[in-house]
Amino acid sequence: FFKHFLYPSKEGSIYRAKIDLLKQFLPEKEKTANTTIKGSDFKKTIFFPGSRKASKVVNLRLVDAIVGSGLFENIDLSYHQSEDPPPNAIVFNDFGRLKELVKGYDLVISADSLPLHMAYYYNIPHFCIYNDYLNSPWLTPYIEDNQYYTVYTGDIQQTVDDIKRKLAL
Repeated sequence: FFKHFLYPSKEGSIYRAKIDLLKQFLPEKEKTANTTIKGSDFKKTIFFPGSRKASKVVNLRLVDAIVGSGLFENIDLSYHQSEDPPPNAIVFNDFGRLKELVKGYDLVISADSLPLHMAYYYNIPHFCIYNDYLNSPWLTPYIEDNQYYTVYTGDIQQTVDDIKRKLAL
């Protein structure tokens, strides 16, 4: 099942192909428009720092800095059970649980990974943290329109400040 989420198309937009694939597995998509919400509207935030690709996993020190920054009224960490989750993290082990988590929050923060694309599919505001460079073929239209991404290049405080500025926190 998950092998199909790697590269569902060899040509064209990888992102659009992934959305077409999600439509097969998530047919109950709500027909609402994405809206830009900022700051105090993010009552419940979930952060998925993991990825199946090690190069996309958000740096642990950065994760700790974001969670401890006080920027978010309520922020939960979530990991797939195979990622060696830290204590107190919300753990998911199947697609259904991941879908419940994504749909249960006002903001999804993620590495460039499936939770981010599910958030777009379900019209949930989302913010992406990239390592080293912006992987623009994978930007959701929501991220692109709102500039809801940051690139972590080793400066933790600069990255936290960029998130704060872009989300107007």
